[in-house]
Amino acid sequence: MTDTIKIVQFQDKYKDQVVDLVKRETAANVGVKRLKWITLFFKRNGFIVSTVYVGTTVYIFNFLLSLFISQNNIFVSAIILASFIFFVILPQLSKKLAKQAVHYSESIAENDLDDIKGTYLSQDDKNFWVAVDEYDNVCGCVSLSNQMPMETQYHLGKYIKENDGIKVAEVKRMVVNPNYRRRGIGIKLCNEAINFAKQKNFRAIVNTTVTLNQPLIGLYKKAGFFKVSSFFFQVLWKVFGIQVEVYLKLL
Repeated sequence: MTDTIKIVQFQDKYKDQVVDLVKRETAANVGVKRLKWITLFFKRNGFIVSTVYVGTTVYIFNFLLSLFISQNNIFVSAIILASFIFFVILPQLSKKLAKQAVHYSESIAENDLDDIKGTYLSQDDKNFWVAVDEYDNVCGCVSLSNQMPMETQYHLGKYIKENDGIKVAEVKRMVVNPNYRRRGIGIKLCNEAINFAKQKNFRAIVNTTVTLNQPLIGLYKKAGFFKVSSFFFQVLWKVFGIQVEVYLKLL
């Protein structure tokens, strides 16, 4: 039930809660958790190809190791190296992937959390909403911007172009507190942004997210968005199949 949840326009009294919620959930949904990269690696490349990669790496390492170490010590050295990779290299790698994903998500939002009112409420065709419960606790938020990053415009490709005179809005900061999920709050927030965009004569809404954020992707698909493009933000992302996806909804 969502009868106790209200969707209201952002006010300064909600800022601390909004900033905390957005940053916490961005890290949780977008960041790559420890060793999750293994699943991504195998999913991206397939079991057989991934096994060949790993096997070939181990074989080459053992061959090079045999040139410098006696046969009796190769096995022990391989175990030491494997332990070092598992307990030192992999956690650092997953941490780096997480930082890159969160950094990308923050970069496309252009530091809007520093001045939410100035960013979203200073112009007639931009807005920021929060979902609050009966105790005035923020349980979700979403924003609508009248501008898109150049990178997003490029990847819209054949579907829509702003320079054709078509107004395109971008949905950002769509977040729902996990404790309030499965209560229809996300779709209510999304519909609020969609209805506002229609009122302001936008012809389409776009959203950019990372494939790791499956809850958000599922929400946008439910709201009628469809994927129009995807690309790799970093070379390392390509190895593990982490993509930036562009979703579009025509109004």
